Amino acid sequence: MSLNSRITKDPTGVYWLEWDTDPNAVAYDIITPAGGHVQAGKKAVRAKLGSGLTEPVHAMIASARPGAYEQANYPPVIPPPPPPPPPSSGIDDYKGICLYRDEDFAKAASLAGIKHARCDWPSAARVQAAKAAGIELLPIADYSRDSGDGHHAPADFNAWADKVVAAALGDWQHPRAVEVWNEPWGSGFWTNPDPVAYYRLVATLAPKLWAALPDCLIVVAADATGSKNVTGTDKWRTPMLAADTAKLLTDPRIRPATHNYCDARPPEAHTSSPDSWDFDRYQGAHRDFLAHGHPTGMVWNTEYGWQAGAGTALIPYTPVTEQQQADYIVRAIKMMQSSGIVERSYAFHFKTNDAWNYNWLRTDNTPKPVCAAVKALA
Repeated sequence: MSLNSRITKDPTGVYWLEWDTDPNAVAYDIITPAGGHVQAGKKAVRAKLGSGLTEPVHAMIASARPGAYEQANYPPVIPPPPPPPPPSSGIDDYKGICLYRDEDFAKAASLAGIKHARCDWPSAARVQAAKAAGIELLPIADYSRDSGDGHHAPADFNAWADKVVAAALGDWQHPRAVEVWNEPWGSGFWTNPDPVAYYRLVATLAPKLWAALPDCLIVVAADATGSKNVTGTDKWRTPMLAADTAKLLTDPRIRPATHNYCDARPPEAHTSSPDSWDFDRYQGAHRDFLAHGHPTGMVWNTEYGWQAGAGTALIPYTPVTEQQQADYIVRAIKMMQSSGIVERSYAFHFKTNDAWNYNWLRTDNTPKPVCAAVKALA
């Protein structure tokens, strides 16, 4: 065992060799700075080396294993720092996608170089599949399991929060971050959307989750608009932030999230409604969270994408060509990386045997060009 030996110098100029107790020691053998041997009893924790010594001072000590000496030095020898990691573009933070099938994680990693994935309430098997593929999984804590179609708000916020904490400690294996709900601003995912009720759900979960996992990030739906909601408008982010009189959303563990769909327009395009229809509308979330008092306002873009090629349109947007999909995704990733305000991104989506044409796979499960284009990013 290591004795954690060290040499100290007291105010009178006397040097001492000190060490931690070895419960198996019969005695300690010390080689002094002059090269002589000194014995110390098994209960000893230090030995006097003398004064007036020429620095640097070295001594050695062994306990239960004669000959297995460790060296102490004065002044202490500071090891050189480890070599710096190889240069990284940080591009892997943006190689994220929504994944929904256990068998797809290894395929997404192999075909598209995916490093991060997002899915609703993942099982332990799905978390394990992600880890086996080298993918970090973002769990979405969302639809109540006892609410009929699963898209209603939880009937009991505290009970729901307890389930989330149990999942985070269990099946989800202590995730780095948890996203609270998928698109609560949309009536398809939260019947009669309510930005204040959603804020209360976040505020109910946060102290419970942070008590269990103090460093866990909480990703909060922060789009500017959505379906018409209980406010009588389609506004989402403004009333949610207004409800935060306790300033919970200024906690550095909070991350605002946006879903940055922009129909068939390229990511650089701008419209007359930049907070609703421009790809770079993450800028609005960043701006508003900074104004609210968040220390960084760093945004997670947890969905974006372009429909491409043959297949079923998920919603009636205009498909682009497969090559345009690849080009737009690559340009979007570079925009987010260079913005300095987007920390993580997840495209929509990669799913075998699925005809939705946002998919990065064709209906025959062969990869679209976007897979190779993203994998090549470095």
